[in-house]
Formats: sequence, structure tokens, C-alpha cells
Amino acid sequence: MNQWMIHICGFLEKKLKQSISKSAYIDSKAEILGKVCVGENTNIGQSKIIAEDCCLINIAKHSAIRSQVLIRARHHIIQAKREITDIFIGSKVYISSEVMIEGPVIISDGTFIGGKSKIINSIVGTNCLIEDNVTLQNVYVPPNSVIYSKSFIDSKEKLDQVIQESKIESCCEFSCLGNK
Repeated sequence: MNQWMIHICGFLEKKLKQSISKSAYIDSKAEILGKVCVGENTNIGQSKIIAEDCCLINIAKHSAIRSQVLIRARHHIIQAKREITDIFIGSKVYISSEVMIEGPVIISDGTFIGGKSKIINSIVGTNCLIEDNVTLQNVYVPPNSVIYSKSFIDSKEKLDQVIQESKIESCCEFSCLGNK
């Protein structure tokens, strides 16, 4: 069972309300509403973290969420069936200012999310770099990916293209350094 399934089972079994680690720093102007779990040594600036009815938000340890971030998990009912819209943010994740995250979303460990980015209904793998002004919607970003600024990705084809371009540019930079 992976770590996210463990978190989900823990939430569902315990039916947690709000749980904030004593070692977490929460700005006095931050709004945290609903079933939100904040891990140890996590830093949350002046932001809004909202888990509406029956939704969960889990922010693991050693993560940082800057100011003016909106993280929202809200339930949707489509054809009389509840959609899962929970949000899980891993350990050592850095979320820059003015980011919007709307569930369901998983942001895995060691990932950086640049300013003014939007992540909607997506999964971001471990150790990813998502630069500023990126929109990710309905995609799975594989581990160790780099998504450049101002990318709008809402399909696998667009994601594959951006990842391929980032690999080509990285190869050019490394080969140029080796020729000096």
C-alpha cells in the first residue's frame, strides 16, 4: 500500500476533524477550514486552505505554503455519485505565492510549485519543478519532470511535448558546458 492510501485510510477510519502539528507555523491571517491535517515543521503563510463537507486536505511534514495561496477541496455530485476531491500534499513541498490548487490533487514529495500556478484535478510526481504561471489540469506529471513557465497543460499530448522539450534543452546545456 502506498503512502497516499495509508493517509486516505487513516482519514476515513478516524474521521478526523482538523489536525495541526504543534511544530507547524500558521500565519495569524491564514484561514484553515474543514478536515485539514498539517504535518510537523510545515510553514503556512497568509493563505486559504478550505476542505468543504466530506473532503480532506493533508499537508505532510516539512512543507512550505507561501502567502495568497488557495487550496480548496470541495465535493461535486455528478449523476448522483460523489466525486473524490481530496488533496494530498507530500513532504518537503514548496508552494510559492498566488497558487491555486483545486482537488482532487496529489502533489508528491520534494516538488516545487512556482508562483501564480494552477493545479486542478491532477497528480504531480516526486521531485518535480513546476515553474511560474503554469496551469495543470486533468494530467499526471511523472516524477522528476520540469514544466516551464507559462505552460498550459490539459492533455497527455501537451504534457509529453513540454517534457520532451525540457529534456532537449537540458541536454544542450550539459553538452555546451562540457565543450569549454
